Amino acid sequence: TTSPFEAEDALLVMESSGRVLEAQNVDRLLMPASTLKLFTALASIDRWGAGYHWPTTFCIGESSLLIQGSGDPYFISEEFALLAAELRSELSQPIEEVVLNPGLFAEATQRTLIEVNDPYAAPLSAIAANFNTVKLRRTPLGFESAEVQTPLTQVAQERAQQVLQTEAWPVGSFKRINLGTPELARRHFAELLIEALRNESADLVTESVKLRTETRTNGRCEAGSKRVDYVNSRPWSQMLRGALEYSNNLISDHAFLALAKSHPKTFVEAQETVRQWVGERFDWQAFKVVDGSGLSRANRLSARQLVDVLVAFAPHRELLKQYEMPGLSARIWGKTGTLNDVRAMAGYVEHDGRLYYYVYLINRALRFEPRQAALKAVVAQIVADDGR
Repeated sequence: TTSPFEAEDALLVMESSGRVLEAQNVDRLLMPASTLKLFTALASIDRWGAGYHWPTTFCIGESSLLIQGSGDPYFISEEFALLAAELRSELSQPIEEVVLNPGLFAEATQRTLIEVNDPYAAPLSAIAANFNTVKLRRTPLGFESAEVQTPLTQVAQERAQQVLQTEAWPVGSFKRINLGTPELARRHFAELLIEALRNESADLVTESVKLRTETRTNGRCEAGSKRVDYVNSRPWSQMLRGALEYSNNLISDHAFLALAKSHPKTFVEAQETVRQWVGERFDWQAFKVVDGSGLSRANRLSARQLVDVLVAFAPHRELLKQYEMPGLSARIWGKTGTLNDVRAMAGYVEHDGRLYYYVYLINRALRFEPRQAALKAVVAQIVADDGR
């Protein structure tokens, strides 16, 4: 069979014993695309642990509720009902104003991307709900939520009208779109929370609730207000599954930013934090990591470095997408990476009681189909290997 790899590609296949089956350009620094999410996942587990539950602080004033944005990347619709039930016992009178403090992430902390409506380009924000996306159905009269668990917010309707100006959206069809800006994202969060509080008890909020943004750098509740620390019901490992199996960029970039030791958090500070972590964890002489998702074309890792990450991440490999290959008796996990002129993959193969790591990095124009052929070639080589 003709090899799908060419002379400029990087490839490393290694058994967990250290025995190398295939090696080509293993130290060449190339764009990893979304395989970089493995790096971010490992750094975050090293910092917080797989069982970590992301906290968000709420400050209850006389008739106000302040949300201290924590960057929780997995605050989904189902979480709002749990939060409303917890807040109910702490509220002594109806909420008249919701104050949004997005100060944990610097306002300038956004990716440099073409203006698009796709979910993969969702804005980053310290206050975020449903990955800063909405799934809507266009109706003859407007729009409706396409998720039974998610109310239709004013922000969602505004954003849908914006999208309608730039792309076709036939009546009766569905779209998942991103919320466009951090400001819209935090307003959306507030509107979902207000609706959840109303569902919990009609007397928890006034009929007309005001929204206000107030950036505080210290992240503390004011004297006289009651502090409620709500923790997300899902452990970090479950959040990482979303980042890895579904290649969610917001989860990975929020994690990367949260690793920064500074306040407010920026990509520059996060880059310095991970450089220090790499210095303690690995013996790498050169690399470049500028975000957590792999969206930036400035990222550079080698196949050998990604295998180092795979070795350390092996206990958590079940968080990756699993692949089936009929006729090949192996368990296969992998993380793909895709940018223009970048096709990459990294993961694990378990065969005959042995564990193997594989990485390939292709930084050239290539159709999508050869990536699967490349993986199949790697797995076939492992299955054919006699282990000696």
